[in-house]
Amino acid sequence: MKIAYLVSCHKNTEQLNKLFNQLLKQDCDLFVHIDKKSKGLDSGLLTHPNIHILPDEERVNVHWGTISQVDATLNMIKAAINSGKTYDYMWLISGQDFPIKSSSHINTYLEKWNGYSFIDFVPMENNRFYQRLLKRNEVWTAQWSIKKGFFYRIIRNVWYVLTGGRYHTFGLFRRKLGSDKFYFGINWWCLPYEIIQEMMCYLEKNPKFLKFYKHTHCPDCSFFQTLFMNHCTKTNKIKSELVYVDWTGCKDSPRDLGIKDFEKLINAGEERMLARKFDINYDSRIFDMITEQLD
Repeated sequence: MKIAYLVSCHKNTEQLNKLFNQLLKQDCDLFVHIDKKSKGLDSGLLTHPNIHILPDEERVNVHWGTISQVDATLNMIKAAINSGKTYDYMWLISGQDFPIKSSSHINTYLEKWNGYSFIDFVPMENNRFYQRLLKRNEVWTAQWSIKKGFFYRIIRNVWYVLTGGRYHTFGLFRRKLGSDKFYFGINWWCLPYEIIQEMMCYLEKNPKFLKFYKHTHCPDCSFFQTLFMNHCTKTNKIKSELVYVDWTGCKDSPRDLGIKDFEKLINAGEERMLARKFDINYDSRIFDMITEQLD
């Protein structure tokens, strides 16, 4: 089972090296995007023939809620394809992920479900949460307004009210992407190489797809789900994402995991291969504890 990990990172060189060392126990390659704002992060990174750090000209200044995360992901995909190697899967992860299953377990599980896409979707039933996400796609949003902070949130909320409210869009303002139906979900996934090829082929022939999402709030939570469901084959072979996450008491980002979570992590279901999110400045001991358990 040959995997290309696409690693999106922005901090903690020491933690990244722990992640890389653990991943490289598999038959894999790492294609690493470092946020352009993170100057000097790569100076102490592990060097290895299977680690491919994207050069500065292919790095994106990543900002929350904008198309930048999608652009960074597409650059990693292109780097993996241009490497000339063939993979079974491409797996998009963050630099704050860490394996909680052994390399042999990961390989065995992916071989068992070979050909399946591991990607999550928000249920499309007529509920307010889905309608709220749909609003983000339907209205054109200026990129300068897509920022965290009270002022920018007020600007977006006023715009939403003027265009029909948070859960509806007046026809005059409603955007469509051809006949595509919009889908939403977690912005991390593990997809078969052939699916990735289908996606990139479609984007090359239809640049309007990417252009549409440039003026969408949080496009990374819809871009790949919508592309996958509307323009790829084998959309009936789907399983949930492979990462353990704890959202307890959190809204915008999952909580940091530490040694108090150790038992939950090592006893997570067989389908949970990695966990997110870790921060070496919050708890550095958890990495060694997990590694010892896996070894």
